[in-house]
Amino acid sequence: MALTTKQADFIKHYVETGNATESVRRAGYGEKGARTEGARLLAHAVIRSELVRLKATTTQIVEERLGEAVGSAAWVIEQACSIVLEDGTQNRDRIAALALIARSHALFRDAAPVVQQVIAMPSGTGYDDIVALRDSLREQLPAPPDDD
Repeated sequence: MALTTKQADFIKHYVETGNATESVRRAGYGEKGARTEGARLLAHAVIRSELVRLKATTTQIVEERLGEAVGSAAWVIEQACSIVLEDGTQNRDRIAALALIARSHALFRDAAPVVQQVIAMPSGTGYDDIVALRDSLREQLPAPPDDD
């Protein structure tokens, strides 16, 4: 049995809102009895199977996109690690890469100003300035949890 235009509209709006009563209204069924009509439409076998199919399709797309995002994040972290470990890397680049790694692991929850300090450091920053930044980081960030 094929869906009517209103039934197809109901499905579209139900996927958007998750609310049967609102979806009935938006699909043009009218205000009166919208709650009862929504329940009736959700019980309709063809509508139910279409909603199941759409949910499976949506879940598959979300899982694919999530996999792509995780893969991209892993690549960024891998690149940052290679910068940190590479011989000849300037301290500024090394610190910025470490900050990126720390942010990706939610280690810098309230450290945006500190990260800006790292990024703003001029090229060729000396040892004393890096030590001062380290001390500043220790003062501004909460102490790491004990590993006990």
